[in-house]
Amino acid sequence: MSKKIDLAVIGKVKRVEGSKGELRIFIISDFPERFNRLKEVYFIDPKTFDRTDITVCPTEVENVRLDKYDAIIKLKGIDERNDAFQFRKFLVAIPAEERVELPEDTYYLDEIEGLSVLTETGEFLGKVDYVMMTGGADVYVIKKGDGEIMIPARKEFIISINIKENKIIAKLPEGLREIYEKEVK
Repeated sequence: MSKKIDLAVIGKVKRVEGSKGELRIFIISDFPERFNRLKEVYFIDPKTFDRTDITVCPTEVENVRLDKYDAIIKLKGIDERNDAFQFRKFLVAIPAEERVELPEDTYYLDEIEGLSVLTETGEFLGKVDYVMMTGGADVYVIKKGDGEIMIPARKEFIISINIKENKIIAKLPEGLREIYEKEVK
């Protein structure tokens, strides 16, 4: 049965594994053990993926085993190598509400993207366009019109995040405002 659902990507099909229709999945999750509990997954063509409004059909998972950085998934009704080829290079997703609950003050990237960013005095800086992962502190890339500002996702700059109110309160690093104002003009 097809339905519209908010999805969270947890992996990407790398290739067909063996002759029994199994799929080798590159895990895109900080919680690889979650694959052992999967009962259903959604396969999404990355060319047409729209996280908030997509028509999909769940596929029942028969078996999962973890192998280093990958999960090997056997789907119910897919018993031949040739049958599994239809899923090559697809994204593997779950309903967003089934994600692992994170500790307090920790967020998924898609929860941050799109939030309005305001200064402590209420000045609107823009909306988080995306989160740049740098290997150190993440950086929130904020867009307003044609301008862009980047704020490190560190406690000294990000005062508060309120997902329910769709906003972030930020303190700009010294000198950043001047750079930002030149770009916006």
